[in-house]
Amino acid sequence: MGAQAIAQFVTLVIRLAEIPLLVTIWGSDLYGQWLVLAAIPSYLAFSDLGFISSINRFLVVPVTQGDFTLATKVFQTSSLLALLLSVGFSLVFVAIFLFTPVAETFHVTAVGTAAVVEVALFLCGKIVVSMQGQALFGVYMAIHRYPLGLILLSLCQLLEFGAMAVAVFIGEGFVGAALAMLLGQSVGVLVMLVGISRYASWLTLGFRAADFTLLKRFWSPALASLTFPAGDAIGFQGTRLIVAYLLGPTALVLFVAHRQIARLSTQVATGARIFEAEIAYAFAADNHDFLGRINRRLFQTMLWASLAVTATLMVGAPVIFPTWTGHKIQFDLAIFLVLLAASLLECLWRVVIHPLLMTNQHSNVSAWIFAIRCASVAVAYVAGLAWGMLGIVGVIAAFEAVIFIVAIRAHLDIFGDNLRQILSIVGKPPLELILRALREIRT
Repeated sequence: MGAQAIAQFVTLVIRLAEIPLLVTIWGSDLYGQWLVLAAIPSYLAFSDLGFISSINRFLVVPVTQGDFTLATKVFQTSSLLALLLSVGFSLVFVAIFLFTPVAETFHVTAVGTAAVVEVALFLCGKIVVSMQGQALFGVYMAIHRYPLGLILLSLCQLLEFGAMAVAVFIGEGFVGAALAMLLGQSVGVLVMLVGISRYASWLTLGFRAADFTLLKRFWSPALASLTFPAGDAIGFQGTRLIVAYLLGPTALVLFVAHRQIARLSTQVATGARIFEAEIAYAFAADNHDFLGRINRRLFQTMLWASLAVTATLMVGAPVIFPTWTGHKIQFDLAIFLVLLAASLLECLWRVVIHPLLMTNQHSNVSAWIFAIRCASVAVAYVAGLAWGMLGIVGVIAAFEAVIFIVAIRAHLDIFGDNLRQILSIVGKPPLELILRALREIRT
């Protein structure tokens, strides 16, 4: 839990620090153009088609059994596959920037075509390197050093952001910032390699032992692993591109800033990990009664925690927003409240599907969520044409509500839970947990 908390904290700090830093130095219009250039290559993060995460989970088996020959073969296969796919898709993305007017389409006018291609090349390179880091993370998981691996991944994030921040601070533009991110990520992955050499000396780096026939067993879990992050990327980055295309880079900065602070409430969903061990134990023991009680307690705790965070943001955001953005971005209460409602719904459905993820029963609901995310982008485009920014954020909230309904239905169908019984428990504040926490604070 400590490593998870560190990882979440690092991600949160980077997200909150990026906007005031870049808006203050570059201004809203330039920062908006940077967001466009960064959004398109971000889809490259899913070019491994979900194989790395599924292979990482499998790698634990041969390492635990002491079969280091098979473990090396699995790792080298994962590493080579990630390299080939990421480089291949990188070339496609760079070609798009080079041979199509994609930059002009999304109102990127601050730099010329050559600089746009350089930025795309460096950002794609950064993701290629980070995917090798993900493959190395699987080794840390397999040798039971998951917390260390998670902390090192967070270090990669920090080095990437820190290098970019220094580059921007000393006056570099888009190209310098993108190159700095690539260098920072590379240093972090090198640190991960040093750790591997110390804790997994049996591992041979390279690709000579790679065997693509191993991939047959990973197709199904890979696709299941891919749908959630791919759906998130389409929903988040796709919506950003729509805002940039229809309303321009400055409007995109306003949208991102409001969504960033509204989505602080979704951090509550990470607290569901507290219940992971109990859920796994109850499911393995086929104890449906115990599993039902755990799920209801999970929903109760997370619902009231998310409501408390949402209420705090509703009151505090209008006060802190101007200071946070250096008075460079105008606060829009209507847009913020709609996005806050969307974030609350997102937090709740992520909590609802958590037991499905922990029991590997999420393939159907993940496919539905992916389809809904894709549909939301198309509808957001139409709404943006008709009603502008408010139409786009309204669509986001409406589709989060649809996903919440789908998630609830999937949970009830799979676990056979009773909705009325759930509501009777979840609707009551978890007073005993609150009192216990207060007693611990006093002592």
